[in-house]
Amino acid sequence: MILPVHIINLKQRINRRQSIINEFKGKPFFNITIHEPITHSIGSYSLWLTFRKIVKECKDRKLSYFIFCEDDHVFTKDFSYEALINNIQQAISLKAEILSGGVSWFDLPIKATSNLFYIDQFNGMQFTVIFESVYDKILDHDYTEETVTDICLSNICSNIFVMWPFLSVQKEFGYSDVTSFNNVPKYVEGLFEKTIKEFRVLEKVENYYG
Repeated sequence: MILPVHIINLKQRINRRQSIINEFKGKPFFNITIHEPITHSIGSYSLWLTFRKIVKECKDRKLSYFIFCEDDHVFTKDFSYEALINNIQQAISLKAEILSGGVSWFDLPIKATSNLFYIDQFNGMQFTVIFESVYDKILDHDYTEETVTDICLSNICSNIFVMWPFLSVQKEFGYSDVTSFNNVPKYVEGLFEKTIKEFRVLEKVENYYG
């Protein structure tokens, strides 16, 4: 099975482009397309506009789902093709709208399967499966320059899941074209470390009382 992956990368961010290309190197089961973001002075809005454009393209191509990827994505040691496919199939059976490969923040988690948690809200779009059931919600959404992609999806989607263990985290580049907070050294790395610890605790509680 070939998985469609749509990556956003500013052409001047050569180090990020090389990094993301390296992540997918030697993985022939991915079909990657790199998109130059739609230009806008507000980075988060540029991301939304570009994301929306990709959704429209995938809807027109009648794709049942696609993977949206930012150029700071890196696979974790838990990644494998089999794990990813299994997670996607589980998500489909749960009628998922969004399936994240790993989040930097989340709210209201509920263990849904052995490898999926339901979450009500999330941050982190670096590796996200978008299912066709949410295409129209995204395209019909009344957006503004204040629209932030992951927050917007959290608000308009009712079936959001995250893979556990994470198959994706964000690489620390020391700067962000989207979120100013991410310019703080080690900030992103710290977010993921905290979130992973929280999911480990949730898993222990589930295993003990489940």
